Amino acid sequence: MGTGENLWKDSLVSKKPQCWTFHDNLYGASYALHRGGTWQEAEKNFYHKINKPWEPDEEDTLKGSRAMTLFHPETKSVGFWFKEWGRRQEDYATLAHECVHAANRVLCASGVPLGGAGTDEPHAYYVGWLMRACLEVLRQ
Repeated sequence: MGTGENLWKDSLVSKKPQCWTFHDNLYGASYALHRGGTWQEAEKNFYHKINKPWEPDEEDTLKGSRAMTLFHPETKSVGFWFKEWGRRQEDYATLAHECVHAANRVLCASGVPLGGAGTDEPHAYYVGWLMRACLEVLRQ
């Protein structure tokens, strides 16, 4: 990788962990999006934000992962963690992947049926809304 490519990548990837929050008024879900740091730090922060006890995993089951989605059904809260955000194709694909996980959990917790022909429109709209909301905070 040439020097110019390193500068480009470094200018897009924050070394310092960051967290943003936003809320979905339609289904009542709260979101915390973490970028950087470790998934354990993001998980601990997520549980702190929703005032629930955090019990760390003894085993690093997500070693090598680039992202994670947490869901707490009681509070209808979602936590995203992205190891980095560099606006590369794989970053957008990972974001879409995690948004589908979150949308499935929020919609199921809200009683919205998923699957079957003609019943996936709310799901498709919600994934689109969630992608836009995440991209808004990641651009900050």
